[in-house]
Amino acid sequence: MIQVDSPSLSSYISTLIPFVTWFKFPVLDIFATILVDIACMLCSMANVLYSSD
Repeated sequence: MIQVDSPSLSSYISTLIPFVTWFKFPVLDIFATILVDIACMLCSMANVLYSSD
């Protein structure tokens, strides 16, 4: 499991896990975790680019 520093992100994932497990699709949980991780990375990169401009 990927360790997350952001409390909001970890709470989002922990909220998503039982929802996905209820649908019996654990792969979606992994996919969603990766999507959220990429989205956070893109947001932080965009913040750096815009702030340095």
